[in-house]
Amino acid sequence: MIDPSFPCAQDCQGCGSAIFGVRPELGFDSLDQEIAARKAKGTHLFLFSGLDPLSREQEVIALCNKHTDCVFAAITPPESVSEQLAQDMLRVRTLFPAIRVDREVDLVTARRAAALLREHRLYQADWLLRFYGFRAEELLDEDRPFFNVMLDPKEDWAVRHLEQFPVEINRAPLEMLLRVPGVGVKSARRIVAARRSGSLNFSDLKKIGVVLKRAIYFITCSGRLMYPVKIEEDYIVRNLTSEKDRIQFGSDGMTYRQLSLFDDASFMRPVTVVERQQAALGQL
Repeated sequence: MIDPSFPCAQDCQGCGSAIFGVRPELGFDSLDQEIAARKAKGTHLFLFSGLDPLSREQEVIALCNKHTDCVFAAITPPESVSEQLAQDMLRVRTLFPAIRVDREVDLVTARRAAALLREHRLYQADWLLRFYGFRAEELLDEDRPFFNVMLDPKEDWAVRHLEQFPVEINRAPLEMLLRVPGVGVKSARRIVAARRSGSLNFSDLKKIGVVLKRAIYFITCSGRLMYPVKIEEDYIVRNLTSEKDRIQFGSDGMTYRQLSLFDDASFMRPVTVVERQQAALGQL
């Protein structure tokens, strides 16, 4: 563990402060010496701690470039992860942000679960930047500075860009397949490889590894949807976020529709002609 700005005085075994002494602030050369000394003793995993180690982004990136045989993590608040930093992390591939979500999280209350979910969303977004071709400004901007805790970042992006869906599985390029919720990197590559020998259907996609319960709102196979779903934001969000309202395979998925006057609320049997007549005459 290395604190570039405020090394502690606890003299812990293996800590840079214990090896080199407490200093008001470590420069690039000092940090480089610490890393080299620990590498000589077999250490190749480093954690930058402190108030905000990525405030010294250029020095941290330079260290990653120099010590390519090491892996670095930096404890940092989410606001410190800029678009430029995200691109630099993608380039060096050895630096990972350890997002500090809430400095005052009470671990014995329900706030812990909410904080962990927010942290999970941040790591999902980081994954999209690294492997799925997304840019930071596509996920968050000044009008939407926070992630949707109810949807993962890819689902949230997709429902806000329904004009780009549904995607035809048998023709869409790899870059677009990677943006479909429920389609991972391996699944997208398998789709591209498999469709060279013939058209794919939904059964093929399930075998390939596509998560259909999330993907069916955003894809077609040979021009057809799997079910007659509506390509509407409210409808899709409702089905993605509510387990009991999600489409059950084999149904039409219209779980949100308003009941008619003659519908049986239990849906256990159809309404008879006699019951319709009684209802019309006010006898029910």
